[in-house]
Amino acid sequence: MELYVMQLSEDLRMAAKMALTGAEKELAAMSHDAVFEQHMKDVERYIHGEREPLSRILGFDLALFPPANRLSMEQQQTLFADMDALLVAHHFCAEFPINLPGNLKYAILRENWDMKCVYVGSGCSHLEFCNYEPKECPFPREHCMCRNMS
Repeated sequence: MELYVMQLSEDLRMAAKMALTGAEKELAAMSHDAVFEQHMKDVERYIHGEREPLSRILGFDLALFPPANRLSMEQQQTLFADMDALLVAHHFCAEFPINLPGNLKYAILRENWDMKCVYVGSGCSHLEFCNYEPKECPFPREHCMCRNMS
């Protein structure tokens, strides 16, 4: 499993690097007006765009990610960090409670890897995993934010 995790981790890192490199080149070639116009198109796409599975947007099928119980804590933390970098490279921001361990973040992100999203290509689309109902909170009690909001 160690070799598989290392290869998957490398693939995730390479995909994130390629996404960032492409976005940087595209942005550098645009005028200020073109950047603003693209931003407006992205806002419209966010509001009216078709939602599709995050896994399809990012190009990594859920089946590629082993269940958390098959990985060591270190492997989970490594894969989470690489998955998160891929999200950021595609303008997604995963929202987790402060101090939630990386291994728990991996398990929750993996469970939600097929959530339906709209890809906009700029800014940051926030991915929420909690609907702020304490009885349904996906986070361990000691990390739950919604209990403090009720």
